[in-house]
Amino acid sequence: MSINIQELKEISAKIFDFLEKNGKKELDLNNDLYWYIPNTICYDPYNIPDNKKLTLGEISSDIENLRNTNNQPIEYSLIWLASILRAAGDEMMNNKK
Repeated sequence: MSINIQELKEISAKIFDFLEKNGKKELDLNNDLYWYIPNTICYDPYNIPDNKKLTLGEISSDIENLRNTNNQPIEYSLIWLASILRAAGDEMMNNKK
C-alpha cells in the first residue's frame, strides 16, 4: 500500500483549510503524555503488546522537536507530526461528545 505525497498534501490542505474556515486558529492539546507503542509491535495485530514494551510519549516534546527538525532525520518528524495530529483529532472528537 502507498499514498502519493502530492495527494497527501492536498488532503492535508483540505483538512487545515476546513479548520481555518470554521474559525480554528490553533489546535487544543490538553493532554501532554500518551502511550507510545514501538513500531516493532504496533503493526502486529496478532499479538497483544507487552506492557513492558510500552513507553510514554510527550506532545510538548514532539512539538518542540518539530520546531527544531533541522538536524533530525525526516522519519522522526513524521512520527512527531502524527502524534500531534492524533492528539488534536482525539481532542476534537472528545469535545463533540
